[in-house]
Amino acid sequence: KRLNISGLNEFDISMKLHGENNKTVMDFARTTLWSKGEKGRFVTDYSGDIPQYSLQVVTKKANLEFFLNKYYKKDFMSGDINYSLDLHATGPGWRNAKKSASGTIDIYGDSLNLHGMDIDKTLEKFERSQHFNLTDVGAVVVAGPVGLAITKGTDFVSLASVSFDSTQRTTIVQLASKWELNNMEIMSRDVAFATPHSRI
Repeated sequence: KRLNISGLNEFDISMKLHGENNKTVMDFARTTLWSKGEKGRFVTDYSGDIPQYSLQVVTKKANLEFFLNKYYKKDFMSGDINYSLDLHATGPGWRNAKKSASGTIDIYGDSLNLHGMDIDKTLEKFERSQHFNLTDVGAVVVAGPVGLAITKGTDFVSLASVSFDSTQRTTIVQLASKWELNNMEIMSRDVAFATPHSRI
């Protein structure tokens, strides 16, 4: 009922483990402080010359603030998201498995709140400003204010149009994003979201 792994907090988990012909399949479900429920399957295959691993995880109603506060340290977005992982790896040992890991990550959400910006008001400035483009908005939503540094480098001209104000909010009624992991890099393949008045 309780699992304790060095470096992780204890959590409630239920597991079904089946092994046959040098293959093991572990189906698991767990509850955490940051999500309503998580289910997954972890498969190890030692039947060939090189070990193979696969992991599928589906998480419902994960608290976005938990992750952002832990890794981003800023009040950037709030709400619940659903996400799924489908990852595969090969090789003996954790180091080789990590290097070879590949797969996809899907993130979905609705009723999210973006803090510090009113996207709909910002888009109203679009026709009046030549220093602003939709890439700036997308970068801010996906990567936070640091996204502007990624898209603009040292050219912060568009900051005149994209201003951050702690009193501003944007309701994101739907967010869908697809990511791909390959060669130890995560690339966004498709990111889309909708506010009450705009779709990007």
